[in-house]
Amino acid sequence: LFYHELGNGNILPQHLLSKATAACETETNLQALQGLTASTGGAKTKFGLGYAVLDLPDAKDGFAFGHAGIGGSIGFHHKSSNTSVAIMFNKVGGDKESATEIINIISKHLDW
Repeated sequence: LFYHELGNGNILPQHLLSKATAACETETNLQALQGLTASTGGAKTKFGLGYAVLDLPDAKDGFAFGHAGIGGSIGFHHKSSNTSVAIMFNKVGGDKESATEIINIISKHLDW
């Protein structure tokens, strides 16, 4: 719900949201923690004012913003489809491909 409201401009005005979701910094020091969902296809995590700017490699329009957690959980908003996704795992570490597989299924089903 948070990313849906944020993506629709109900938390930040659209002019601030566009700045918050423009990649302006690439994380290099915490990549081991930020990359655990493998949602970026192995690329370094890009940030825009605190939100990860995600490139979902298997989607036609793969731009999304959100953040990943250490246990493989992820929350994000896919801007062009106005869809928000939250994937929660009850684990720490383990299989980092699970969230990517779920995102790919959602992407295919919603025809992103």
